[in-house]
Amino acid sequence: MPVFPPLPGSGSPLFVNPYIPAGDWYQPTEAYISVSEYINSDASTNTENLDPGGTPVQNTAVLFNKIAAASAWADLLCHQTLAATVDNETATDLYVHRDGTIRVNLRYWPLQQLNSFNVGATPSTMGPISDQANIWMAGRTTLVIPVGCLNTGLVPFGGPVGGWRPGRRIQAQWQYVNGWPLATLTAEAMAGDTVLHVSNTLAFYPQSAAKSGMYKIFDAASGNPETVVVSAVDPVALTLTLASPTQVDHPIPAAPDSINVSGMPDNIKQGVCFLTTDLLKAKGAEAIELVSIGGTQERISPTGGAGEGSEDFVSAVELLSRYDRVAL
Repeated sequence: MPVFPPLPGSGSPLFVNPYIPAGDWYQPTEAYISVSEYINSDASTNTENLDPGGTPVQNTAVLFNKIAAASAWADLLCHQTLAATVDNETATDLYVHRDGTIRVNLRYWPLQQLNSFNVGATPSTMGPISDQANIWMAGRTTLVIPVGCLNTGLVPFGGPVGGWRPGRRIQAQWQYVNGWPLATLTAEAMAGDTVLHVSNTLAFYPQSAAKSGMYKIFDAASGNPETVVVSAVDPVALTLTLASPTQVDHPIPAAPDSINVSGMPDNIKQGVCFLTTDLLKAKGAEAIELVSIGGTQERISPTGGAGEGSEDFVSAVELLSRYDRVAL
């Protein structure tokens, strides 16, 4: 089973705190695609008369709201928030294995960083794991934590010096960052700039042996998408410093349009485009009964009959299925 590589600035696997202050909790506010991304997608439909008799600005507002709804729909289909979030979890039924470790299953993926991990016999005696260097990943969602007598240098809280004995039941609490980075440009980035001003920096990392540091500026408004490599992240100033200057101009479009900066897979964005089209074609004629990927696809389709799925919906499910929380 592979050892999860060290993250930038940590010096030990998984633990890193330079990008999100410990204890902070974050949920994304950005839609997964911009208005221009949708309009320029091959999954789009006509958007000229979304608000009958309305102005272009009113039409754009309707489209933006549908995109936001489609982004939330994608989360429901995948059983998790796809954009990066900070989450806290607890477990009270953990038993120390014969090899001196405990194993915890993370509710969400992909794991980007582990902010903290506390163990103890009771909630009041919990304290941070001191042996951070040997925490590692087994598969996609399982953390292996050394807490036993076989692991030297560990002084657990609420237990004997040297570690917990195999078979002992203990409790744990941890905080981690999961999902894909997603932000919007908050200031124009012109050709030759080396700093991007963004709405948040969660799950953005500089290039290192463990992280590629590669992200994409999804500039569909001006037709100039661009891949950049990040060399430094400032979570206070909300900036991404680039390893090399931008090659093209990225002027900020009129709201509610925007320019996304993200490491989100293209399949997720395309899936949201198809879901947006499905919602737009519905025109409020019928209710939608949401289902999750992997369950029965019986629903009242906006563009089909009861139990049927529109082509747009089916395409979205196919694209999003690999990002389902319970997908193998």
